[in-house]
Amino acid sequence: MNSIRQLWLDAMQDPATRWIVAIFVLISVILVAVYVAKWFRDLAIGGGLESVSHLSEFERLHAEGKLNADEYQRLKKTIPLNIQTQSKTLLKEQRHGKKDLGGNTTSPESTEMPDFTESKDSQ
Repeated sequence: MNSIRQLWLDAMQDPATRWIVAIFVLISVILVAVYVAKWFRDLAIGGGLESVSHLSEFERLHAEGKLNADEYQRLKKTIPLNIQTQSKTLLKEQRHGKKDLGGNTTSPESTEMPDFTESKDSQ
């Protein structure tokens, strides 16, 4: 153990070695900070694609009249702006069909939603 310590102390006597170690430590700290920031961002957003599909669903329900304007605006404010722009693109593709690589238009997916409201008969 003493030999390793002595080797470290001898290496640190050279200014170039000190700079190399300092730059390595700085890069490591920056990489860890970026990773942690990305992790917190993903945690705060709650996963990108899921939020996009939720907003698309809210837009569709609003267009069908199942959500009033106040409910829709309240839900829309809870989703970040970059997700909202992705959702508009996704909704257009669902409504008008999506072009594949060959330029052929695929049919839009079914937009039927089951009605989960309780009927008076089931009570």
